[in-house]
Formats: sequence, structure tokens, C-alpha cells
Amino acid sequence: MIINWLKKKFSESESDQALDDINKFLSALKDKDDQEIAMLLAIATLIRLNLTQKGSLSRALLDDSKQSLEHRKSLIYLSGVVRAFQKGEQAFDAAGAMVWLCSLKSHLSPVVQRKTADLWEELKRGFPHVEDKFKELAVITGNETPNAALTEYRYIPARVSG
Repeated sequence: MIINWLKKKFSESESDQALDDINKFLSALKDKDDQEIAMLLAIATLIRLNLTQKGSLSRALLDDSKQSLEHRKSLIYLSGVVRAFQKGEQAFDAAGAMVWLCSLKSHLSPVVQRKTADLWEELKRGFPHVEDKFKELAVITGNETPNAALTEYRYIPARVSG
């Protein structure tokens, strides 16, 4: 009985923290113009593809609504990725990873899921400009945009897309 109560309290606390994080991120996005959001989406897409290639984050995991050990490990790993980017003063990379961290947190409660859907509604503003941002990134980095990125940038995890 006490174990179930503790689990419930931990879960509620985790959901409250996720909701707070998503609200802060959403508030920051609302202050950005469509071009800035497009750059964020371009970077987020490249980060997701890189993490997928490394086996650290799968599309299936982002789409799945079930909490699992793999899901928990990915949350912890992605939290570390965000912190590492922040520590390295790579704000855009941290924000790009935060897109996927928030998406993974959407399973915590129906309220968090709805707020994550709101986050994605805001991110959609950038879709029309993402391909231009990939071109800018290619010039800045000297690296070609992977073909997968050009088809994957409109991906929204099924868990939050309805």
C-alpha cells in the first residue's frame, strides 16, 4: 500500500516537473519568429537522426505511449544530452534536444501530453522554412544536409500528433 502511494507521488512530481519544463520551453518558442523556429526544427531533426543512428533514440519509442525501461533510459540519456549542450553553451543544440525530451515526456500524464501537443503546434510554424535553414546550416558547417533530414523534418511523434 505504501509502495503504491510512493509510486503515485513520484509520478505526480515527475509530471508536474515535466509540465513546468514544457511550459517554459513553449513560452520561449512563442517569443520566436517562424525563421528561428525553422532553425530549431532543422537542428532538432539532425539531432534526432544522429541519436537514431547511434541507437539512443528510436522513432518507435517516440511514438509509443507505454512507459518502459527503454523509455526511462532514453529520458535519462536525453536529459544528459540537453545538459551537455547547455554546459557547452550550445543553446540551439540544447533546444533541439529539448524538443525530443519534451516529446518523450508526453506519456507522463494526459495534461503533459496535451501541453506537448501545444508545443508541436507552435513548432509547426517553422515547417515552411526548414529546408532553407538546412541550406544555411550546410553553408555554416560545410556539411551537406543528409537526405533523410529533408524528408524527416516534418515528423511529429504519434503520441502527440493525435
